[in-house]
Amino acid sequence: MFNKKVIDIIISIACAFALWAYVTAEINPTEEKTVKGVHVDLTNLEALASDNLTVASDSFAVDVTVQGPGSDVAKLTAENFVATANMSNFPLGVNTVKVGVTGPETVEIQAIYPEYIEVKVEELVSANKPIRLNYSEEFPPNMEPGFISVKPGEIEVSGTRSDVDSISYVRAEIDSSQLRETERTINADVVPVGKGGDRVYVGTMSQNSVKVTTRLCYVKEVPLDIEIRGKPPGSLAVTKKEVPDKVFIRGGEEDLAEIDMVKAAPIDIGNLRSTTIITPELKLSDGEELADAGLELADASRGLAVMIEIGGEEAKSFTITNDMIEIRSVPEGYSANIITGTVTATVFGSREQLSHFSPKDLGMFVELKNKDIEQGQIKVLISHKKADSFKRVDFSPIAVDVRVATIADAGASFESKPRTESVSGPSVRAGNGQGAKQ
Repeated sequence: MFNKKVIDIIISIACAFALWAYVTAEINPTEEKTVKGVHVDLTNLEALASDNLTVASDSFAVDVTVQGPGSDVAKLTAENFVATANMSNFPLGVNTVKVGVTGPETVEIQAIYPEYIEVKVEELVSANKPIRLNYSEEFPPNMEPGFISVKPGEIEVSGTRSDVDSISYVRAEIDSSQLRETERTINADVVPVGKGGDRVYVGTMSQNSVKVTTRLCYVKEVPLDIEIRGKPPGSLAVTKKEVPDKVFIRGGEEDLAEIDMVKAAPIDIGNLRSTTIITPELKLSDGEELADAGLELADASRGLAVMIEIGGEEAKSFTITNDMIEIRSVPEGYSANIITGTVTATVFGSREQLSHFSPKDLGMFVELKNKDIEQGQIKVLISHKKADSFKRVDFSPIAVDVRVATIADAGASFESKPRTESVSGPSVRAGNGQGAKQ
């Protein structure tokens, strides 16, 4: 009887297994599915950072093909899988990195595509970016935040060079409803902002918030008194000036009530030689500093400045050597040589004209044509070409000494002349009526 029971048990187990196999195969068969867009996490980035390296992008995804019971496979999404790529010990440049994937225990991973991803490793750089405040709501026309202190004043941003360069500033978000007429310190969250003014999602910041201390102020417009003294040197003159006659200041309502004018320290333009932007030093009518009176410039007068435009002539002097002056129209059969030591050329023009001026721009020459050419020494006026790079030029002396000789006698004539005259100019011979430099 015992043997019969054992046999019955074995038969029951076999039947149960056969039934399970049937149900599995027929009711819940094995199926295969490809799950797309599984995000790849780059791991061990701290190992790169220790070598001052980072990745250019961490946006990678793979498709995962799995096999398992149909009921389990049907429910799978990308969130059911974890894909990683280990970034330890990779150098600068593009690296091929293997992707590993794990998923639910009830399914078997058949394939990963792509199995390898290309990750660009770049130098890790850092830069401090300025902070700009952004308020959640606008304030009344006669009120605005003032006496603002932000700590820290800059935020360090790290990442690839292209990522860091794409960030123009860090924006601190402030809830306007928290401001009062008494000073308050607010914790403001910060976000990196690109050149277009939109938030960017690259790089890492040294901190995610700043402390902003400020208070709500009243704004008042008052007359501004600015005295301009003196005149530009020489023939220069003021051709245009922009002098603001009003200024916006802010502070407490009672402090502003007593203010009816702001004065600037006198501005002396006696040494100005070019157009200049000047920031005036402002005080109250009684000489008191704005800060001492609990006041400061309002946003509308941010960048307050005086513009003085200077025009007219300026002068610049150059030393001209003989070889810089061309000798023209030497008669046939004669040679010519300038024997004057040096000439001073004083060029007049605007600062812009003279800023890149060179003596070569003068095109200086002496003209021997229509002169009574005799063997010996003659004085010839210096001429120059007309040009847009200067207004006029004065030469001192206005003429140079030119030694003329017949070609046949040139050697003897030159040798007989005392050498104490420092002859250094061009010697010109003519055989066809036109001068040519040698």
